[in-house]
Amino acid sequence: MTAGKSENRRQSWVTFSMQAKPLPVEDGYEQVQLTASLFVPTHGSGIRPKSPSLAPSVYINGHTLYVDDRLANYTMELYQGDDVAYQHYILNGESNILLPFSLSGEYVICFVNDEGHAYVGRISLL
Repeated sequence: MTAGKSENRRQSWVTFSMQAKPLPVEDGYEQVQLTASLFVPTHGSGIRPKSPSLAPSVYINGHTLYVDDRLANYTMELYQGDDVAYQHYILNGESNILLPFSLSGEYVICFVNDEGHAYVGRISLL
């Protein structure tokens, strides 16, 4: 929904390897592999939130994303380089997200919450 420069949050992430729990989705959806990360602010209290648990499941089919309910209240950001090409806040109960058809190419997809938990992957949109 918005485009512009990122806040360079990705440069301060600590990364964890985690596997997503597969979800039953319709045929044609491909699972997006996510890496769990923890945003470490360069200033503030110095208290780090606990690391995220099991990575959520995210699937893609064309321009439609299927996300599980653990991503409610996260902000999804699509990056091309350092630019945020698209941003979407995921509401409670929202499981299907239709990405604009004007988006095409390779993107880094990030799901970030207010506590500094993030899940990062890559998608390709045609």
